[in-house]
Amino acid sequence: MSGLYLKSILGGIGAKQSDLARSVFLSPATISQIVNHGLWPKKNASVLKVKITEFLREKGVGEVEVSAAFNTADKPSIAQSNQTNGNTSLEEVMLLKKHRLTQEARRAFKLLRDPFEEVRS
Repeated sequence: MSGLYLKSILGGIGAKQSDLARSVFLSPATISQIVNHGLWPKKNASVLKVKITEFLREKGVGEVEVSAAFNTADKPSIAQSNQTNGNTSLEEVMLLKKHRLTQEARRAFKLLRDPFEEVRS
C-alpha cells in the first residue's frame, strides 16, 4: 500500500506525526501506520478521520487539502523505480559466465570438489 497525502500536508504545515497522535489520543505507531501505509484501525476509523480533519483545520489547512488528505499519494516505491530503470543491467549481472575453480585453488584450500557446482541428489 502507498502512503496518504496526509503525510505531505503534515510536513507542509510543520506538524509532526506525534503532534497528530497526541491530538487524536492515539499512539504514534498507529498514526504512522495510517500516514505511511494507509492502514486504518478496524474500529472507529470514521471517527478518527473526523478528528484528523479537525486537527488539520485547527492548523489552518485549506478545505481542498483537507478533503484530499486521505487520498493515497502517487509516488512509486524505490523497488518499483529500480526495476523499471535498471532492469537490463540487473539481467546482465545475473547472467554472468560461470567461473570454475582451478586445480591449484582446490589444492590450496584442500577442496575435494568444486563447491559451486550443482548439488546432486
